[in-house]
Amino acid sequence: MIKKILPSIIMVLSLVLLSANANAQLNYTVSFPTATYTAVTGTNPVLTLAYPPSTAATDGTTDTDEGAANGIPLPFPFKFNGVTYNTCNISTDGFISFGAALDTLDGYYLNNLNSGPYNGAANDGRASRPIIAALWDDLDIQAATNITYTTIGTAPNRIFAVQWSNALWTYSATSASVNFQIKLYEADNRIRFHYKPINAGTLSTVASASVGLADGPIGSGNFLSLSALTTTATNSGNVETNNIKLKPSANLVIDFTPVPIPSIDAGVTLIGAPITATCLATTQSFTYVIKNSGTTTIAPGAASVNMTLTGLNTGSYSGSNTKSIAFGSYDTITISGVNLNTAGSTLVTGLIGLTGDTRATNDTSKYTYTTAAIKSAFPISDPSTTPSTLFKYRRTVLGGTQLWSLFSSSSLAVPNNANPLSPHGSADTTYWVFLGRYSGINSLGYVSRLYSDCMDIPAGMPSSNYNLKFYMTNDSAAVNSPDSLFVTVSTNKGASWQTIGSYSRVNGALTAFTWVEKNIDLSAFAGQTIQIAFEGQSELGNLFAVDDITVTANFPLPIKLSTFTGTREGTKNILHWTTASETNNKGFELQRSANGKEFSAITFVSSKAINGSSSAIINYNYNDEKPLAGTNYYRLRQLDNDGKESLSAVVILKSAQITKAEISRVYPNPVQDKLNIVLNTPSSEKVNISITDLSGKIISTKTIETVSGDNNIQFNTAKLAKGTYFIKVNSSSNSELATQKFVK
Repeated sequence: MIKKILPSIIMVLSLVLLSANANAQLNYTVSFPTATYTAVTGTNPVLTLAYPPSTAATDGTTDTDEGAANGIPLPFPFKFNGVTYNTCNISTDGFISFGAALDTLDGYYLNNLNSGPYNGAANDGRASRPIIAALWDDLDIQAATNITYTTIGTAPNRIFAVQWSNALWTYSATSASVNFQIKLYEADNRIRFHYKPINAGTLSTVASASVGLADGPIGSGNFLSLSALTTTATNSGNVETNNIKLKPSANLVIDFTPVPIPSIDAGVTLIGAPITATCLATTQSFTYVIKNSGTTTIAPGAASVNMTLTGLNTGSYSGSNTKSIAFGSYDTITISGVNLNTAGSTLVTGLIGLTGDTRATNDTSKYTYTTAAIKSAFPISDPSTTPSTLFKYRRTVLGGTQLWSLFSSSSLAVPNNANPLSPHGSADTTYWVFLGRYSGINSLGYVSRLYSDCMDIPAGMPSSNYNLKFYMTNDSAAVNSPDSLFVTVSTNKGASWQTIGSYSRVNGALTAFTWVEKNIDLSAFAGQTIQIAFEGQSELGNLFAVDDITVTANFPLPIKLSTFTGTREGTKNILHWTTASETNNKGFELQRSANGKEFSAITFVSSKAINGSSSAIINYNYNDEKPLAGTNYYRLRQLDNDGKESLSAVVILKSAQITKAEISRVYPNPVQDKLNIVLNTPSSEKVNISITDLSGKIISTKTIETVSGDNNIQFNTAKLAKGTYFIKVNSSSNSELATQKFVK
């Protein structure tokens, strides 16, 4: 059904709500007593379900599938997590809620105790919380008479019971599989879930339920999630289990019993942090919610959030409540001026400070923030996959809906068109889609931005070397829709954006999808740090998409390297490479490494081309007479006559293990002012390196601690007289390890 697709997309596009690490603030213990399931009987009220306006005619949804009854009066005041309620709302999707009515825009079948459900008007799940969820999933109760409620017993020991009968576990199940109840107890404010599996009812392949409680705020510490429908289930306030698919055991009972509430207690939850982005130039803000979980009112300024940063960014910040906080109420604190400009990961820890608060389990909120590094190696090709190479971030600019999403060719069937949208090319199966059609009138004029990492664009190249290339397409519906794509650039690290390209949908009259290449000149931004964005604007159309994005900002290669290979022959490693053409090429520095990360030069091979330029094939080779023990990694560092350079791919060769230190290279030889020695050692050890004359007299000496593999040592030889000398390497016990001759 369409309705099963659309809000799923809305959920993907909605603001990603933070899930900071904090201990549970829901004050309940969980137990599994024994009791026999007894159906609610007698003259019990049958719910009048509503999903106004009924959408059955347009998307197949019925009130028994996605229905709710609001404002059901409770027979007694019921206290949930310390707050008293007199009415509840009942959903066909296996839960009840307190407070605000359930509305038609929320995707209630998208079970999420952590941060849902999603309110279509504001992407804010708190509008439909708190929630008590016995079996929260995409249920279909088949008939309105299958949800009933009643009051059992007499005051002060009454029980309010809501019963779901003959429920299809997800809309695509073929038969009913479960009955279940939620019971609220007057005497002790206990909550009970009671289950009875029925028939041989099948669960559809998309069965995926949440079971537990959720308080008003969102995020960790504000829900209690059961791991399974068994008596051995565990519960967590940090990690939600939202994929329960196995039917409950017969007569399963789960009780949630409130625990005594302390007099003074406050909890903290991080609800707002800067969207992860690159090259931050300004300070950022974090928003916390302080909840009064104690019975004593918290006076203004009495509770503080003390925030510390550790990792790549460090610092201490604080803020306090500005209003009086009654029991069960909240205040929001925003801490501004937080410096996160250094690239890398930063642990952000928020700690509550409140005099007399003796319960520490809800005092801490932790969140890891990552500031990405600036990119400087080009070209950068982003095939629109996860994880993305370059375009990693999405943000709503205008409106309340995020309209960019990453899709695969198999996940999106376009209405009004039998042809699915396929990605450009064959290297990947995904592409970015701007989904204006999913919000209709609700997204008129909405703008959202898909934007890149920061990039350092080098200066000094021909203008033709600076380019943004991408492919664009759209569906074939909504011929007259003016939905638009704008390409924008920021030169001030995201503070403002300027338009450098604008496109309407490719062709509203298409009968099949066609990808069209677009190119934008970036030469105006040479020498600057920039970010690039695709900004989509919704004007009631269907969709358009982008794929295979490439940013070019690199110098033309002075050579075309056809091959670079290596072979092992005896004790030597022989390296071969071939160029198809060369332009202004000075030559090649051959580099070697023991670990594939730290490379050192072992020789320089000058270009064989006349004046460094040739259009003919040229072959090169070099024999590494003394390779490293074990694995050798080789690469070419090509240099042209203007000082520009490029690196080749890495060639890997394995050599025999050495048993003692070896001098693998001495250069230059003959030497002038500085002598460079590459010493290859099998392991870390302390060695003495000496320069002696022909008589054995020591001229200069050094003691170093080597590492396994190449070690680079340099001697100042400017004052040496002309003649022949020796390099001698001795161990700390003075046994000779290696020797080699050189000339001044």
